[in-house]
Amino acid sequence: MYVIVKNLSFKYKNAKDYQITNFNLEIEKGEIVALLGPSGSGKSTILRLISGLEIPNGGEIIVNNRVLYNKNVFIEPQKRGIGMVFQDYALFPHMTVEKNILFGLEKINKEARQRILDEVLELVDMKEYKKRYPHELSGGQQQRIAIARALAPKPSLLLLDEPFSNLDAGLKKRIRKEIKEILKKSNITSIFVTHDIEDAKDVADRIECHPCEM
Repeated sequence: MYVIVKNLSFKYKNAKDYQITNFNLEIEKGEIVALLGPSGSGKSTILRLISGLEIPNGGEIIVNNRVLYNKNVFIEPQKRGIGMVFQDYALFPHMTVEKNILFGLEKINKEARQRILDEVLELVDMKEYKKRYPHELSGGQQQRIAIARALAPKPSLLLLDEPFSNLDAGLKKRIRKEIKEILKKSNITSIFVTHDIEDAKDVADRIECHPCEM
């Protein structure tokens, strides 16, 4: 199994109750899994725990046979090799598409960076937009660039937090199909959270509910 999340639990520092209790998830390599549940149910928190942005209170996280967290181990977020696409895309407004994607790849030589840029722009079908700024792009185009930026460092796992929530209803159907094609073409193992059953049905290979009793 490529991703194993076992008995994960978490509560915020001053909270009385646990937000996540005994959460389990297993994912095969290249699989797209939707985490479906109502707003406020802790889905985004699970992504933050897997990415290392929050520290669990217990459990285990393993990706590609590498322990990222257990009672003895905590790998820092920047060393996990996990890509994340946030709900608001989090593109740098003062940077072009090209610079947004190359941000964080400074340690790679110029030739390799150019090759990676060309690869991910072709993957998301946005090559002709590389000199544009985020405000010059539509919501769907910004989303594709956010995914290209997350894929550029070649992560072992991609996490997407409510990736369609900022799109107009009319755009959603087409964009969902495009994103599934991009994820499948890149063969990237992915988890995305959503409260929309149609998002989950159109994009995911498998749907996991959270909380499970919903």
